[in-house]
Amino acid sequence: MKNIIFKKFLLYFFTFILLILVFNLSLYCACSFPSDLIKKNVKESADVLLNEGNFYSILNLENARNDNYTDSLVINESYSIDNNDIIYSYMSGRKNYRKNLTKVSLPDVTGNLLSFSNNNYNDLGKPIADEEYDTVKELHEFVNGNVTTSVNYSRYWHGYLVIFRPLLLLFNILELRILLAIIFIALFIWLISLINKKINTSVAIIFSYSLIGFGYFFESYSLQGAPLFIIMMISSIVLLLNIEKYDKNKFYYHIFITACVANFVDYLTVPLLTLGIPLYIYILYNKYYLRATYSKQDLKFIVFSSIIWLLGYGMTWVSKWILFDLLYNGNGIISAISQIKYRSYGENTDFYYYLLLAVIFFVTITLTLFLAYFTLLLIIKKDIKFSKDYKNIIKNNLHIVLISIMPIAWSTILLNHSIYHTVFTHRNFILLLIGLLVCINDCQYVENTRSKHNIDFPADL
Repeated sequence: MKNIIFKKFLLYFFTFILLILVFNLSLYCACSFPSDLIKKNVKESADVLLNEGNFYSILNLENARNDNYTDSLVINESYSIDNNDIIYSYMSGRKNYRKNLTKVSLPDVTGNLLSFSNNNYNDLGKPIADEEYDTVKELHEFVNGNVTTSVNYSRYWHGYLVIFRPLLLLFNILELRILLAIIFIALFIWLISLINKKINTSVAIIFSYSLIGFGYFFESYSLQGAPLFIIMMISSIVLLLNIEKYDKNKFYYHIFITACVANFVDYLTVPLLTLGIPLYIYILYNKYYLRATYSKQDLKFIVFSSIIWLLGYGMTWVSKWILFDLLYNGNGIISAISQIKYRSYGENTDFYYYLLLAVIFFVTITLTLFLAYFTLLLIIKKDIKFSKDYKNIIKNNLHIVLISIMPIAWSTILLNHSIYHTVFTHRNFILLLIGLLVCINDCQYVENTRSKHNIDFPADL
């Protein structure tokens, strides 16, 4: 037994080391060419973002607001890479840096981030931050040579640079968004077709409705959010392609790798989806396709999967802070821990008041989508009735319920972050909607046969 545990430890340990090496190598390659090669597309992107503003609502829909603050930061960091000092460039994650332009370089900021678009200095030569955070204007001024204050952002890996910096050689932000939209559509079709084939049609419809309802396709417009969603979709597709071969141990290993890669590309947007969506797929495959009955082992499986995921995500994140501190004697660890505390509770925050606001906001969106689905269900399938055996339905879906409440726990722990970034954090509640719809699917039966019909509905739509 001890020998088996030791072998598993070695597998995870060497996998983690290999991933960190791959992350650094890929960043090194992506940052190896001069930023002048992407200047044209960066300038065009800066003009587009300035025209759109800090927030841009796609089709004027509230659920489709894009956070241009962070998209501007992604472009800025890509352009701020100094290929003569590659490792420090990607390790520091700095913005507004040009070798012959930058006058002052500042360390990481704790709390709300700062911008320096006005390029003002006090009598002591210290830079004066903008009164209002404005990275869109800052990027535009920087690329035109009017910002001379650089700021580090070392607490994240900024792995999206591996994707976007090479692409900026060919595309501006509008063209990047078109490319991302094509990728999102292809991944969506692939995933849903696999769910339909490997599980059943009703689950495929539930996943389709939940993803679309929470603005999956709108995320293709976001340079900040797109990489995380792509990782979530690829992880789910790989899982489905190999699901017949996956036992629990293979799933744990799969979710560990997914968590590491998610942290590498993510800005702490909605990483919980990279745990919850694969968990749903694995459990629903066993529930519907293999007809496995619920047991307490399912709850243990979810808890252990969550621990493995947290270890992968957390270890990857901490490794960045440690590497930056060891290589450059920075303050990565202190800065990151301080920021995590801030994003959990903030400053002078009435915890219960803001917790109530967060729950009301996120659950309202979820319940609105749920009621819309339920209404559509009754309109299309007039002969559908619902079982009153709610006790057994809930009992047999406790593992589904556990996954569905994960967003509430996540939002409670990261309260400040969840409220401050509601424009994207509400998408964590995709998991709650999926759980509700799966439970509804298990409640219904067809009146004319009086037989349970909790697997294939609505396959005949």
